[in-house]
Parts: sequence; structure tokens; C-alpha cells
Amino acid sequence: MEGYAVASEAQADALGEQIRAERRRQRGERSRSPVRLPDSGSPSPPPEADGAESPTPPEDEDDVAALESELHELRVASSPGENFKPNYYDDDDGDDGELVRGQQVVIELPPTLPPAHLLLGVAAVRMSTCLFPRGSTIASGTPAALTAMESALEECAGPQLVLLLRSGRFAGAVYEAGGRLAKHRTITKYTTRRGQGGSQSAMDGSGKKPKSAGASLRRAGEVALREEVAATLLQWQPLIDRCSLLLLVCPKTMRDHLFGAAGARGALGVEMADPRVRFVPFPTQRPTLDEAKRTREKCMALELLVRLEPTEPTEEEAAAAAEAYAAAEANLKPPAPNPNPDPNLSGPPLLPISALGAALRRSLMDGNLETLTNLIADPNQQQQPPMADPVEGEAAPEADAAAPEAPQASLREALVERDEAGRTPLHLAANPAAVGDASDDADAEFSSEAVTALLSAGADPGARDWRGRSPYQAATAKAVRDAFRRYRGAHEGDWDWDAAAVPEGLTAAAESEAAARRKAKAKEKRKRQKARRKELAQIERDSHDAAKVAETERLKREAEEEELRKAGAPKCDGCEKPFKPDDVPFFRLDYQYCSTKCIAAHKRQLMAEAAAKRFGR
Repeated sequence: MEGYAVASEAQADALGEQIRAERRRQRGERSRSPVRLPDSGSPSPPPEADGAESPTPPEDEDDVAALESELHELRVASSPGENFKPNYYDDDDGDDGELVRGQQVVIELPPTLPPAHLLLGVAAVRMSTCLFPRGSTIASGTPAALTAMESALEECAGPQLVLLLRSGRFAGAVYEAGGRLAKHRTITKYTTRRGQGGSQSAMDGSGKKPKSAGASLRRAGEVALREEVAATLLQWQPLIDRCSLLLLVCPKTMRDHLFGAAGARGALGVEMADPRVRFVPFPTQRPTLDEAKRTREKCMALELLVRLEPTEPTEEEAAAAAEAYAAAEANLKPPAPNPNPDPNLSGPPLLPISALGAALRRSLMDGNLETLTNLIADPNQQQQPPMADPVEGEAAPEADAAAPEAPQASLREALVERDEAGRTPLHLAANPAAVGDASDDADAEFSSEAVTALLSAGADPGARDWRGRSPYQAATAKAVRDAFRRYRGAHEGDWDWDAAAVPEGLTAAAESEAAARRKAKAKEKRKRQKARRKELAQIERDSHDAAKVAETERLKREAEEEELRKAGAPKCDGCEKPFKPDDVPFFRLDYQYCSTKCIAAHKRQLMAEAAAKRFGR
């Protein structure tokens, strides 16, 4: 908290003794032991001024009344509210006031209080909200504030129970009065949908009740968790009855695991309205034994705070702070935009595009290969854009005196000129679609021919735009990339092609070899497809022949059976098929069968007929 620091251990011991002495004094008892101030490590009392009297505890009731009138209001600050009423527990009744959502409270001690905490510098006490019983209040302007705080601590000094319950997980621990762990247990069950999250009971409560195997397992896990938690709490019931504090971490949707309907007595063995029941006011992690220990330690923590006196900074400190503030303000200013962020990729400085350069770019965007080749062959023919012919009956337009003249440039200079994106004419030839007003005529065939023409005129294939791409990397069509590789194959020593990211060059021999490989690959593919079709046709013929053979055998068998019937041969009592002369029948009772399958079927039939006769059907 701003303005406070945690007191030392010696200060805490001394203030604890003074609080106990003050409580005994308020009860009218004489202190059995004097106040013990620490011998070392604590500040000594300030010297008394001349004529000043040290504060002495009042000895009679009149002095106590005078002290009560002089005490300042005891302010209890919590977050988010300012006035603390220790009613963090929400019993869903709405009778105990508004729920306090703070995790800890800071009780500021009045400066006129006689005990020695004033000499020690202790100004406030910070403690968890769950240490105060439900419904208790601290009346302002009374000396009972320290008594109420100590009473809350004494009520929680006995055995304690810590329970953490969450979907599929349970952790419980019972601590004796001295803090020794007496009992503990953790339970883990499969109740949460791994992929989607959320418990199975929440999914069922939304109206959707899936019937999958996983849903059935999760429902069984929830039932098992409830039963095992109830069995554990029943086994711990003698210890729970002796506990002075029950710290619970449990969502509202799972309170029925611990309490009965409407907060009645349930598996925990106490009602929700029991004053020992305290819900932990801060978030916790996955229920484990270590988390239960951490939760108890945080709830029982009590910190004494000393006030930090503000000090005036020295001139050196003030100057250093002002310098640091000015430096921070300078760092907050946005940097100037840099059109070329990588200095390694920088090209010539941006200059106005010359008339020849503009004509080259226009021919590339229009897809006009004839104009492009003419400009490369005779750069002087387009040093100035042509004037429009006057319309008949109108005066010839005069040149605009304010319009700037396009600079003159040679072909080599025009080939290295860059636009606002750092693209050279070779970049545009490799990918004219990158420019918004490029025409549809600028297709891959035109681009490949334009790239060859510009490379023959001396365009640099290693030039990079502001994005760090070479003309080859800007090309998107395979025909255009092949044009770069063909030129490299014919002019290997003209440029550093590896720096321009152009792969191995293509020669006529290499292309013919690649074409032969592609042709052989296609031929092999056609051969495999033909063999596969032949194989499928053979399989179809074989299956047809097999079906034909099976049909012939069936007809032959039926003809033989018909001849045996006509000859009066014995037959199976199950399927009524006649026996062949070499068949050996199965006998059961007075019946004979051709197979065990017929025996079982005929047996069931006889049993059904006997049952029907027995019931008169």
C-alpha cells in the first residue's frame, strides 16, 4: 500500500505484547508482565522535549472515558470500497448487507493510542477479510477496534479445515491448532470435456445431453467425485466438529457437494450459515495439497505496516529526475518515416523520372512490345512527350510555362531509375501487374520478351526494390522466370546471377534434355495408365466368369436335389434338402439333419411350437 512498509519481526512482537496489555487494561486487569521492547534492531524512543510528558496508561475509568473521547475514528479500507464491513460471505439471502469483494483490509491505528506501537512506528495492520466472522462490524470512534481484531484472531486460532473443490478435482486438509497437518486427501476424476472445456453437468444443464461414450464417462466421474468427497468428509467429521475455521474454495454450482438444499446440513456436516464457514476471497489455482497450504498461509497472514515519511529530494536527485523525464519524452516522439529501411538494399537516390524512363514504363504497362524495342533501339526519339494535335477550328494549345520539363537521360540512366517503391523498369517488365494501371495485354509472353529486351539493353538483374526483391523474385509467371534463366545461360559472365537470385541458366541442350525427360515421363505415365486399365478389365472379366461359374453350379445342384426328391430319398428335417447317397446325416431324437446349423434352427422351431401349444395359441 502506498505510504506503508511491512514492519520488522521485532516490531511485530513488541506491538503484539502491547495489544494484549491494552486489552487486559480495558478489562480492568493488571498486566502480569511489563512491555518488552526489542533489545536491538528496533528504533529507540525519541527524546522527550522540555516540559513534555510521556503518555502513560490511564489507571481509572475516568481516564478510560477520556481516552475514548480522544481516539480518532478507526478507518478500515478495503478494495474496492472504503468502509469495511467484514461480510465477505454471500449467503444468497441479502440480509447481511452488500458483499465486500476485497481480499485484504488495512486497519489504520489511531495516532493517540497509548501503547508503544507509536514509538515503534507501526501505523496499520493488514489482514485477510476471511478472518472476521460473518456479520461482525467494527464501530467507529470506540476503543474496541483492537479488541475486535484480536478476538477475530483468537477465534481462528484453533484447528482449521481447508477445502478446495473444482470440476473434477478436490483437495482437503485439516490443521491442528499449532499448524501441524493432521489429515489431507486429493481426488481427481474425469469430468471436464478436454477439447471444448466446461463440465459435463454444465453441458447437460444447457439442454444438450450428448449420448457419447465420453459423456457417459464424465457423468460417472461426477457421481464418483461427489461420493468420494462425501465419504472423506464423513470420515473427518470428528475433526471438523472441533475446527474453529472452515476455509472453502467452491463455486456456487458445486456447493451442493458440501451443503444440502438451501444451505442446510450436507456432506460437510454443517450448515452454510455456520459462523465458522468462510469462503476464500481471492482466486486460487488447481486444487492440490500445495495449493491448500498456500491458501491457508495467505488467509492467516497478518502484516504490521510502518508509515513511510516523505523526504525532499536533493538538488542532484531533482536534476537527474528532470533529465530522465526529458529523455523519456524524446523517446516517445515517433521516428521519421524511412522509405528505404535496409541500407544494404539501397539503390540510387530517388530522382525525377526522365522522359525516356517514363516512356519505357508506359510501354511496359500498356504491353506494347514494339514501342519498347523502338525506345531501346533509338532512345532519342522520346526525350519529350509529344504534343497533342490541335482540333480543326481551334487554336493550337500553348505549352504550359509552369509545367516542369522532364529531365533528359541516357538509356543506361533510364534503366536504373526507380519509382516510389524502388522498382526499376526490369521489375515492371517481370511483373507489370504490380502497377495498378497496367493493361490486360501485359501477359506472360509479353513480359518474357520485355525482360529479354531490357537485359540485352543492359538492365541490372541484381537491382533490389525497397522490399529487397530482385526482378527475378518479383516475377510470378514461369515463362518470365525461364526468360531470366535463358539469358543467364547465354550470358553467364555478364552479371552476378547468384546475387540476383536467378537459378542455374537454361541452355538449348538443357531445355531439350528437360523436354526429353518430360516426354519420357509422360510416356511412362500413359503406359502405367494403360496397364492399369487392362488390369481392371481382366478383374472385371474374372469376376464375371466367377459369377457365371457359381450360377452354373447352383443350377446343377438344384437339378440334383430335384431328382433325389423324385426318387424318394430321405431329406433334412431342418432345411428339407434331400440327402445324397454318400451323405452322413446328424441324428437328434427322431430327426435327422444335414448340418449342425439345421439342428439348432429346428430345435428352436420345436420349442416355439411347444410353447404355443402350452399357452393355447
